[in-house]
Amino acid sequence: MFKNYFKIALRNLLRHKGYTFINVSGLAIGMACCWLILLLVYDELMYDRFHEHASNIYRLVTLNKLYPEFSHTLTGTGHAGRLIGDLPGVAAGTRIIPSGGLVRCGDKRFNEERFFFADSGVFKVFTLPLLAGNSRTALAQANAVVITEETAKKYFGADDPLGGTITLDDSLHFTVTGVLKNIPHNSHFKFDFLASLMGAEKRFETALTYLLLEPDFPPMEVERRLPELIRKYQPEANLENFPFRLQALAEIHFYSHLQGEISPNGNVAYIYIFSAVAILVLLIACCNFMNLATAKSAQRAGEVGMRKVLGANRRQLVAQFLGESLVLSFIAFGFALALVEAALPWFNALVDKKLAIRHDHLLMPLLMSLVTGLGAGCYPALFLSRFQAAPVLQGKLNLQRGSHALRKGLVVAQFAISIIMAAATLVIYRQLAYLRSKPLGFNKEQVVVLNIRDSVAQKKIAVLKSELAQHPRILAATISSTVPGRTGEKFLPSWHYRMPGDEENKHEHGHAFEHVSTLFVDDDFLAALEIELTAGRNFSRDFPADLAETLIINEAAVKKFEWRTPAAAIGQEIKSSESGDRNLKVIGVTKDFHYASLHNNVGPLIIRLIDHKALTQPGEQMTLSLRLDANDLRATMAFLNAKWQAFDADHPLEYFFLDENFDQLYRADQRLGRIFGYFSALAIFIAGMGLFGLASLTTAQRTKEVGIRKVLGASVGGVVALLSKDFVKLVLLANLIAWPIAYYAMNRWLQNFAYRVNLSWWVFALAGGVALLIALLTVSTQAIKAALANPVEALRYE
Repeated sequence: MFKNYFKIALRNLLRHKGYTFINVSGLAIGMACCWLILLLVYDELMYDRFHEHASNIYRLVTLNKLYPEFSHTLTGTGHAGRLIGDLPGVAAGTRIIPSGGLVRCGDKRFNEERFFFADSGVFKVFTLPLLAGNSRTALAQANAVVITEETAKKYFGADDPLGGTITLDDSLHFTVTGVLKNIPHNSHFKFDFLASLMGAEKRFETALTYLLLEPDFPPMEVERRLPELIRKYQPEANLENFPFRLQALAEIHFYSHLQGEISPNGNVAYIYIFSAVAILVLLIACCNFMNLATAKSAQRAGEVGMRKVLGANRRQLVAQFLGESLVLSFIAFGFALALVEAALPWFNALVDKKLAIRHDHLLMPLLMSLVTGLGAGCYPALFLSRFQAAPVLQGKLNLQRGSHALRKGLVVAQFAISIIMAAATLVIYRQLAYLRSKPLGFNKEQVVVLNIRDSVAQKKIAVLKSELAQHPRILAATISSTVPGRTGEKFLPSWHYRMPGDEENKHEHGHAFEHVSTLFVDDDFLAALEIELTAGRNFSRDFPADLAETLIINEAAVKKFEWRTPAAAIGQEIKSSESGDRNLKVIGVTKDFHYASLHNNVGPLIIRLIDHKALTQPGEQMTLSLRLDANDLRATMAFLNAKWQAFDADHPLEYFFLDENFDQLYRADQRLGRIFGYFSALAIFIAGMGLFGLASLTTAQRTKEVGIRKVLGASVGGVVALLSKDFVKLVLLANLIAWPIAYYAMNRWLQNFAYRVNLSWWVFALAGGVALLIALLTVSTQAIKAALANPVEALRYE
């Protein structure tokens, strides 16, 4: 029986090659799109899940009830060891400290960002398989380091790295005791070096603390006992305002956006969006199949009637038609697999991932093909199998009554989905263009920023700045603790400030000290970045007291400290707890400039003068920013590189361009726009293919009517309008459905930006107009072909 069904299915598919091509290609493209996006979604959802005990691993974080936005991932370095020994339910713990610096090995030297310190418990908490070495002893001794397989090749080539020596910042010497298998890319922390924390604890005051709980031990019980234990070792701890919490490892990537994150985390909203895109594109392909299958029902009605006369029951007919649908679906699956293999390198570049098709991942696409075949073929099978034999064979069966409304509904659904995706793409690209063009309050163009990490080089940075400024194509130079956009989405490092009249003990109740982002700069910073003052003056070498006694604020800080106007803020005093609680006088107010992403409003900012000699600014690095003449940029960079080698031959030149770095803040949004752009185009293409096939079948069914109309004098334009108007009405209806949905969805998305474009009516009209134009072109090709045909041939058709 099944062999017979399979043969019939293949014969039907081969007999109607155009119908088969449209269905197979539409389903294959739809499946491939869905497959690619689901690979991305799966990769994101599996962040940190590769650890064997991932469900029992928690990170200890510090909340800030006074200023929740300043809640932090870091805790004191001593907490992990004490918690392991004193808390029931804690099986193991580890401290991880991100560091970095200049790494030397023989004649090779590189600035490394991913140099971490950890204690030996890291191998008990996390699944980090060693290719060489023993995990029990690898970090048990001081001055030991474990490196990844990729790093081993980078520094040692084909030589055995075990026992080799590497040096960090020309001061710390480590012996390689193990080689790790490369860390999967979907990990919230990625390192190339993992050095022993033993003997290096005094260098760090805080660490990321991870705990492995015993199976089924409730984390809430650990949290309940934390305050008592913390007070035992730190009686002065303010746990009412700064409590500790356990954060599940699996939740870090999507739900943790705290200060001190090791790497930028994901956005779970984008996972929902990508999943919806995948399902919608596949749904359009399924709609094609159902549409074409029901439209061809007239051609198969006689077959159904004859089979029923010969004794076939409805269940057998349903099985036959579902079998045909499954055969077509699995043929499409084969093509989809080939498309995914071919498109995967392009897609990886698009989403900045390293996705791959694994054999154990094929079950999901196979199930998708099965569900697609059954889902798309279910209605046609039930529709065709219900025909009664007598009316069919007598030619009295009205095939249009049930299927016509469904086909209209499916066409409307297809184009509504396509229009929503097209409108979303236009809105996303308009917003991204707005972000690129919106004045930031400073000039980020043609600014190259040098990272100065070495403490010896930092002490000579003023000399380097002076020498570089002599070059005719270096228009300005400035030193600062960081630059706008460098430290992430929201904040610069913050310090505590309060008004002179507030009592110091109010800090515990949240009334006196305020967290305010603080930037340390030299007196050329405002001019070099072209930041405008609205009141007061800039720092000046003519005023030696500026170094220790003054500051500049932005307009947002004026409002924060409740001064009426920028002019009224000049001469006011603020106390800083980190500067000995001395009074600092406001000497200038800048216009608000965007030192962080446009996802957020400009926050209060305090700018203080940097001390080149004492290096009083916080942080482990300084930046030297140079505004360059756009002419002959290559020669200027060559000069800069040569000058750097003369200045600090021991450290490689490390730089970035400010405009490119600032644009990186919108990488996730740019990725969303590209995905929507490509997949909305594919959605419209699939919908157009289906409409082409449907128009072909509909036109073929009206061949005799067209012939009669032409004999009676109908013009070509009249016939084209007759055959096209029904489809045009459906696309117009799809617009009416799509526009409010697209408006609501994109209005919600734009709420992620403090600065955003308006949702203009023409965006939705353009998306709908493009869909309508494609529908007209698709249908018109078949309508014009029928209208130009010889009416004599048309009347002979039946």
